[in-house]
Amino acid sequence: MEKKRAGHAPLLLDLRDHSPLEPRMSSFLEFIFVRQRWMRMSMVLGTLWIVSGCGTVKVLEPAQAAAIKNVGVISLLPTSLVYQKTGITVFNNERAERPVQTAFNDAGRTGAEAAFRSLKRINVRQLDVNIAEVKELFRPGAIVFSWPPEKARQFLVLLAKQQGVDAIVTVHEVFDSENGIAGVRYFLRGGLDSIVRHGIRADTEVSLYDAKGDILVSRSAGLGTLYTVDRPDSKPWVYRLEDNLDAATHAQVLSSMKRVIETKTFSQVQALGL
Repeated sequence: MEKKRAGHAPLLLDLRDHSPLEPRMSSFLEFIFVRQRWMRMSMVLGTLWIVSGCGTVKVLEPAQAAAIKNVGVISLLPTSLVYQKTGITVFNNERAERPVQTAFNDAGRTGAEAAFRSLKRINVRQLDVNIAEVKELFRPGAIVFSWPPEKARQFLVLLAKQQGVDAIVTVHEVFDSENGIAGVRYFLRGGLDSIVRHGIRADTEVSLYDAKGDILVSRSAGLGTLYTVDRPDSKPWVYRLEDNLDAATHAQVLSSMKRVIETKTFSQVQALGL
């Protein structure tokens, strides 16, 4: 699920129309003008809903938390490791991808399960799903009036009923390019024939849904943080992306990314307020 989150800068809506109007506009033209203005405003508000994290509840009520005894866990993280280099110009940008199968999702599920087991009063169950298909269910349309999307809601309701759980937790990426939140990948910033900055981006979030498919609360931590990984044998990260991606370096990055994802997921689940 590619979920976006707002940055810290306020978003201001100017609802005034700056188009010149004739003083003797007919009633029909006035109707068309007002209708178009409200359509534009609805589209803007829909976009803001997506960017603001889909309007999730901030804090669990004590009664909501007490009612949750059995939780299912779904991880919807990538099945490949993306290496992304941003150069001085677009001509220097590079991207490489390596399959990791279920490595990231295993890490997310392990972190979530460990956090729930530490609560003792909650039974946790890992739920196996088709990751690609379920991520598509959560993909928002052009305008979002509620979260999750209806197809995702129906899926969650059916799954909760089939598995006999009171709630379902999802682990997913978060994206917000304007504020440097870039999901899960290894990021490199190029300088003049050198790499000046690099590290793991693990911008993830956990969301808690009840058995009716309604979102209760979401938590994220360390969005935008860069976790540097050194190459084996003290090799430097070099400018040409492919020259870094030997088997040993890839294995070290993958191992580090799994640890970061597991640790962050553990903390995020603990912060849900259960």
